[in-house]
Formats: sequence, structure tokens, C-alpha cells
Amino acid sequence: MNISELIIELLQQGQDVELSGIGTLESVMRNAYHDPSTNTYYPVSRVVKYSDRAVGSDAIVAELAKRECISTDVARQMWRNYTEALVDKLQRTGSHEFGKVCKLSFADGRYNVEMKDGVALEAAGPLDAPLEGVNLYSHANEADPFAKFDAPAPAPAPTPEPEPIAPEPEPVPVEPVKEEVAPVEAEEAVKAVEAEQEQEARIKLDKKAAKEEMEAAKEAQRLAKEEQKIAAERAAAELRAAEERRKAEEAERKAAEKREQAEKKAAEKAAALQARADEKAKAQAAKQAAAEAKAAKKEAKQDGKKRRHTLLWLLLLLLLLLLLGAAAYYYFVLKNKPSASVASQPVRTEHLDVPAANSLTYNTDAIEYSNQDMYDNSNKVCAFMADYVRQYLADRHYTSAYVPMLEKVRQYADERMSNLLGDRFAVQRIIPYNDYIYNHCKSHLKGVRAGKARVEVQTELMDQNWLDKFLEQMIEEMGLQPDQQYAVAMPAQKTAAPAAAAPVAETKESTLTANMEKESKQGFDVIAGFFLNRDNAVRMTARLHSQGCDAYIIEKSGKYYVSMGSAPTRTAADALYKHIKGWYDGDIVIKQW
Repeated sequence: MNISELIIELLQQGQDVELSGIGTLESVMRNAYHDPSTNTYYPVSRVVKYSDRAVGSDAIVAELAKRECISTDVARQMWRNYTEALVDKLQRTGSHEFGKVCKLSFADGRYNVEMKDGVALEAAGPLDAPLEGVNLYSHANEADPFAKFDAPAPAPAPTPEPEPIAPEPEPVPVEPVKEEVAPVEAEEAVKAVEAEQEQEARIKLDKKAAKEEMEAAKEAQRLAKEEQKIAAERAAAELRAAEERRKAEEAERKAAEKREQAEKKAAEKAAALQARADEKAKAQAAKQAAAEAKAAKKEAKQDGKKRRHTLLWLLLLLLLLLLLGAAAYYYFVLKNKPSASVASQPVRTEHLDVPAANSLTYNTDAIEYSNQDMYDNSNKVCAFMADYVRQYLADRHYTSAYVPMLEKVRQYADERMSNLLGDRFAVQRIIPYNDYIYNHCKSHLKGVRAGKARVEVQTELMDQNWLDKFLEQMIEEMGLQPDQQYAVAMPAQKTAAPAAAAPVAETKESTLTANMEKESKQGFDVIAGFFLNRDNAVRMTARLHSQGCDAYIIEKSGKYYVSMGSAPTRTAADALYKHIKGWYDGDIVIKQW
């Protein structure tokens, strides 16, 4: 919206507009007047005048908010931006034109408004524009034609009373008397009128001059008051600054005194502490000297006892050497000799360099791994492989296969960890019963063997040929497509027949049980994992049951899906998914059956 046009419209309606930081544009009525120099008659009209008064009126803000259908705060900000820009323009260029009506100028630190020639905001009479060629009537050099109407009329002649006897005489015609006005009297009257008009004009000019002088005096008085006010404010500001400087110097002086006092107290305290420390050191030195003297006396007394026990210590040393020789003979000679009771038993070969149970381990309770131990170690393998699998699929443009590929990795890790950690293993021990060292190191021994198993499984999984076969198998079974940006540039090709999966050692048929279903309970399920091995699915279900989740297994096409909950609609499934994510940190997806 053009705010300058809005200002002109409000001025035409007779409203004053206050410009912040400038003054007020007043809409006033101008009396009709005649310009004798141009013989132009100007009718009564409305014009704009400048005034430096400011009352804080924001009527234009309300009008601007009403017309633009905006809030008062926004309209006030628009008006503030306009006035700031107007002040900047006046200071740079010296003037601003409000359309074709008037011009606001700034010079010598003062503002002024000038109306355009022949332009008014609004005409007050029937004439809406100045009239040119209008001459004032003047009869200074001619007789007044209306003077004869102002002369007194002649008195009527008396009528004679009729006589009853004498006959009535014939009427005598009487000629009318013409009244004449002397031209000298008319000229004097005209001159008197002109003199009176000139006197009135001089009086008006004198009044106008007096008014202008009064206004100039008021303006000078106002400027003087403003200068006095500015001087008073400047003096007050200087006094305040001087007072603040005095207060700051006083505060600095007090702070310096406080610092000096604090430093003095600290020095005195340090001196007192040093004196106490010196006294304490002297007392400690005296005490230590006394203790040393006492110890010397005691040592002198014990010298005799030591000589008497020297022979006993030599005998004990010889006995210890004999015992050490016997232990060395046992470990280096008798340790690897198998006994006749186990000579016929087959000895299991461990690929993880962990000794199998034999007759010399003295194991009464071999170490074994629980299902939870195997699952935790499998999770560590999957966590280690997650970034590698993500990068591997991104390089081949199959990022959408990340979840199924990671699940394949989990299945393979579960099966391999079950095979590698499924057997019990023995640890050599000196004493054939539960000693402290065995119980203390049991968890460490389990961790060492599990770490070796994880390294072996991770090495197998990081084989590129093996992962290529896995990816080809998933593309064949699940009909995967490359990422969308590569779908055109890389058309799907028929993949070779998937290679056989890595050989998995045969295991005994599991005795684990779980809630098995052939179909989804309600149609949408939150799946925590799917397995080709039923025991792995059962183990995961049991672990979720231990965490308070009513999980169950859905058997479909030879695969086992572990569901953490079922819902009838997608919206309900999303809500269930968010609820589970609040306490479960594993990977889960929503599957519709």
C-alpha cells in the first residue's frame, strides 16, 4: 500500500497526520482572496500546513491496520519503517513530494510544507479551482450612479381647502423640478470609500505583520526555551557523569582498600601458618629422633635372635627347593602321559586352541555356554558387521536390502556361534576341586574362547565372495530391485543360481518350545527377526518373554518370523511400533500379511 497516498487522503478528509521525529501535517481551511498582480480569485479551500507539535497520536496506524487487514503491531512497524525512511530521505535529498499536492522540505534544521501552485486539498465552495481574469470594481474616476438614490425626496405641496361659494379655479400645471447631484460631492464620497478601504487594508496588513511578528517572537521564545532545555539537560548529564565518575573512583578506592586489607590478612595468616608448621616440624623431628633411637635399641636386641634362626631358614629353603623340583617333574614329565583309563577314549580337536577335557585336567565341572551367552555373542558379531554390510550394499546400490541382509548375517552368526560354543570345554587346574583361581577366572576364560569364536565368524562374514552369494540368493528369493536412482541405468539381470550356504554343522534336534502360529493373529505384526533355523527363533522368543513381551512365532514358507505384537490396522501397528521402540533397542519392522 502507498502510505503517501493514504496521508493525502486523510488530509483531504480534514484529519491531521503526525510524523514521528518530524512534526504534524495539519489540514486547515484557507480564506478566499484575490491576487491583484495576476487578477486571480482563489476560493475558500483546504491546504496543508506544518507544525512541530507532537501529541503521540497514532490514528494513521489504526487506519493502516484497518485497510490492510493486519494487526496493530504490524501496522505500527510499517508506519515506523515509513517515517524512518522519510527522515533519512529528507536528510539526504532535502525534500519529499506527497503526490501532486504538496512538498515537505528540510533545510537548516527546520521542516516546511509548500503547496503546489493552484492546488488545494478540497474546495469549500462551488468553485473548485482559481478563476483568472477577475477585476475588482473601482469607481474612483467616475460618478457614483447610485448617489441620486441616496438624496432626500422633496416635500409635497400643501393642498388648499375648497371654498363653498367661490367657483373652483382651473388647475395650473406645475413642471417637475429636476434634482441634480453635484459631481464634486460624488468624487469626495468615492475618495472617502477608497480611503476607508485603504485604511482597512493597512489595518489588515498591520495586524498580519503584528501576528507574524508575534509568531516569530513565539518561535524565537520557543527556540530559546528549547536551547535552555537542551543546555539544562546537557548540564544535568555532565553533572550525572561527574557524579558517576566520582562514585566509580570512590568504589575503586574502596575496592583497593579492601584488596590491601585482604592481602595483609592473607600475609598475616600465611605467616601464622608457617610458624605453626615450623613448630610442628620441629616436634616431628624430635619425635622421629626418639623413635629412631628406640628402633636402634630394639634392632640390637633382635640381632641375637636372627642369628639363632638363620639355620632354621636354611633348612626351610632346602625343603622348598625339593618341593619345587617335584612339581617341575610332575608338570614336565608326568603331565602329558595319558592314563590307562582314558587311553581308548577319542580326544576332540579344538580349532580355537582350547584344551578338551582329559584325565590330567582334573575337571569336575567343565565350562559351558548358555543360550543367552550365544545370543549375546551373536549380537556382538552383528553390531560389528552392521556398518560393513551397509557400505557393501550401498556400493552395489541395494540399500533397501539392508534389513534382510543383516537378518541373514544374524542367522548365520547364530548357527556358527551355536556350533563353535555348543560343546563344553575343560581348563587345566592344579587342584582337582573348585579353587579360587578357577572360580575367579571362569568368566574370563569364557570371554577369551567366545572372542576367538567371534573373530572366526567375522572373518567368514567379511569374505566378499560369501556376501556376493548371500546377496544373489536374496535377489533370487525376494525379488529385490536396485535403488530408485539406478533402476533405469541398471536394469535387473537374471542372477546365477545361488551358491550353497556355508556348511553348517548338524545339530541335535532342539527341545526348545514356543508359541507357534501359521498365520498372523490380526493382520499387521511388529517383526523382531526371521530365521531359517527354528531353534534360533525360539531362543529369541524366549528372550523377549523374559523381558515381559508376549512374543510368538509365525511359520511361513519354511521361515520363522518372531512377532512382538499384532494389530488389526496400520495405524494401530504404528502405535504399537512406537510403544515397543520406547523400551526395545533392537531392529524391528512392520509386516502386513
